[in-house]
Parts: sequence; structure tokens; C-alpha cells
Amino acid sequence: MKRLMIAAVALGLAYAQSPSEYLGIVLGQTAAFQGGWVQWDGTDSVNATTVDTESVANTFNYNGYEALSVWTAKHMTGDTALDTSYVDTFYNDPPWLRERLHITENNVVDAYIFRTPFVIGDKWSLGTEGKYANDFDGDGQPDSILIRADTIFVEDTDTITVPAGTFYTYRLRREASALVFYFSLPLVDSATMTGKTHLWWSPGNWGVKDTSHNEIVVYVFGTPYTVTQDEWRELTSLVGVEESNRNKPVRLISPSVSRGMFWLARPERGLLEVSLYDPSGRLAMRVTSDGGTEMAVNAEALSPGVYFMRARLDGTAVLKEKIVKK
Repeated sequence: MKRLMIAAVALGLAYAQSPSEYLGIVLGQTAAFQGGWVQWDGTDSVNATTVDTESVANTFNYNGYEALSVWTAKHMTGDTALDTSYVDTFYNDPPWLRERLHITENNVVDAYIFRTPFVIGDKWSLGTEGKYANDFDGDGQPDSILIRADTIFVEDTDTITVPAGTFYTYRLRREASALVFYFSLPLVDSATMTGKTHLWWSPGNWGVKDTSHNEIVVYVFGTPYTVTQDEWRELTSLVGVEESNRNKPVRLISPSVSRGMFWLARPERGLLEVSLYDPSGRLAMRVTSDGGTEMAVNAEALSPGVYFMRARLDGTAVLKEKIVKK
């Protein structure tokens, strides 16, 4: 059963994400989450509190694309204890964010995790459907898992308040189902797994909230026994490159646009690139400055609204802010 629970994790949504400026995850950034987990088998329940930390460890090239290693540490305390860490690989394949997704311990596929920019009503298959071999019951025989469906839907937008703050988000839903076959275990014939995960993603930040419901039906000599698992998390802190850099070589002088302009303080040397994205993730404008102590940005052509700003100095991410044009 423990290995079955591990396999069920493959139906959950991966939360660590992308090299793209739009998704807002950059080298050196760390997100922390707190939440809970409960499992019910029809007669008894087990509970745990969860604390997760996700951070971007390094960047590299994968199949010709910019890629990130995202380090995740998971801690569960309570009736069920877990203390583990792992590293995921995510890479850009425009307009896709792809992940080297572990279906089981021995099966890895390149999955279509996100398509940017987000469009309400859009949906796509992650591309994980298929049959995979693995030893779930520990008897040395090749059991298998058949993933029947694995789809993401862009449902709507929400303004979400969590301990880390209030965020404008897109609500994404992932639905997955799978069937597990056992090769030689005489007691258990098979098991079905269905999962539904909601993720509230904030463009320019991180996934700020998520919930998941997994249902596992184990068939023992043809008799079904149901186990359900529910998990939820909220973002408690998001430490970006600019927060961890005490010197802050680039600073936003004013967060609002005045008479079509806003200004940044900057070092006298270096190429400064400033990009603005609208809430849907589309690039609204990009300008550069090479030298001087201030950079004036003309945003007159932008429509009124909220924009997410990213600044790079000589190619290094140095600032992430929100800009409001009235």
C-alpha cells in the first residue's frame, strides 16, 4: 500500500516552475508553503501538517532550451511522517513550460505542464497518458500503471489572500486517472486512482495556493475498498532575488506611473533591461538603458491597469515589482 500511495503522488500537480520571466521564478528565489493532509479509508483517518520549501537551485541548457533545477523539501508531521527532498527539471519550449516528470521511480516523461500566456477556457493534455512498468508491491515483479487521462484546464481568475499577501491569480484544474495492475500479488487484483488538483497561479510570482483530492479504489478478490487523500497548501513567504540582495543595485523609485513615466535608480555601469507584462502574461513593453544613475521609462502607450515588471542588469535578474498605471 505504501508504494501505491507513492504512485498516487504522480497524479498531483507539480508546483515548481519555469525559466520564463512571465512565470516569475528566477535563480535564487525561494517559496515556502504550509498546509495539511488527511487520508480516510472508510473507517479511520490519519492527519498531518505540512511544510514545504521550493527554491530555484541552478540554470542550465536542456535539449537547446533554458532550464531550471527546482529543489523541493517536503516535511509532514502527525499521524503520518515524511521528511524528503528532490530536484525537478523544468524548461522552456515556447509556448510551453515542460517538466521532466517522474511517473514512477523508473519512468520519466517530458510533460506539458503549462502553456503561456494563460487563457480562460483553455485546456491541454500533459502527454503522460500510457502504460508504465514499476514494482509497486515490492516483490521484484514488474507491475504496471496505466494513465488514462491527465488534463489541465484554465478555469478562471481569482484574487487570493494567503499569509504571504494578496495575489491576482489564474485558477487551474488538473484532472488525472490511472489504473494499476499487479503481476503476482495474490491478494490485490488492481487499483484505480483518480485525482483532481486546483492550483491558483499568480503571474509574475508563484503558485500561491493549491488543493488536491485523490481517490484510490483497491480491489481485493474483486471487492472494492476506497481510500481518499486530501491535501492543501498556502504560500507563506516568497523571497525573490531582490529581497535577498541587501545592496539592491536597482530600485523602483515609484510604483505608479505619473504622466506616462516611472523611474528606477540604477548603478552607473551595466546594461539594464526592463520588461513589463500584463496580468495575462503577455509582454507589454521592453526597454533598455546602458549607464547613468537613473532610468526613466516611458509607459504612455500602455493601457491603464496593473503590470508586472522584471529588471535584469547585465543579464542577471535584480528586481521584480508591480507597476500601476492609472
